[in-house]
Amino acid sequence: YCLLRPPGHHAVRSGAMGYCVFNNAAVAIYAALSQGLARKVFHVDWDVHHGNGTQDIFYSDPRVLTVSLHQDQLYPIPGGSVDEHGEGPGEGFNLNLPLPAGSGHAAYLQAMTEVVLPALELFQPDLITVSCGLDASWCDPLGRQLCTSDTYREMTEIGEAP
Repeated sequence: YCLLRPPGHHAVRSGAMGYCVFNNAAVAIYAALSQGLARKVFHVDWDVHHGNGTQDIFYSDPRVLTVSLHQDQLYPIPGGSVDEHGEGPGEGFNLNLPLPAGSGHAAYLQAMTEVVLPALELFQPDLITVSCGLDASWCDPLGRQLCTSDTYREMTEIGEAP
């Protein structure tokens, strides 16, 4: 278990972006894969912004299934649409779940139970990583999502289900 901030989900392979210098989640995933600690990694990102950096880094890697729940058309634009599935050997290993502004507890839990959990069960990873952005909270002044502390707790519990 590793708890660190920020996850760095905007930092792309070629450099920094969106206040993220290093993509710490991607570094952890690569370390686990390269050291033989995992063969397959499931990464979920529930920040209010699209996890574009993590998507960029693993877009052609079938060992990593990346999932991003985010507010539709917030940042970065363009990006984060449902038709971005991965490329080459990574085709089908990227899922974007852009949610409309004003989505909250019920919408996030529905996305987790109806899309994320089935993808997790089908992929059968050795390791699960999470970029847990808290700016989808109802009290964040920039995002317009309505998640609560219960939302984050329940999303975590759903991820523990398999």
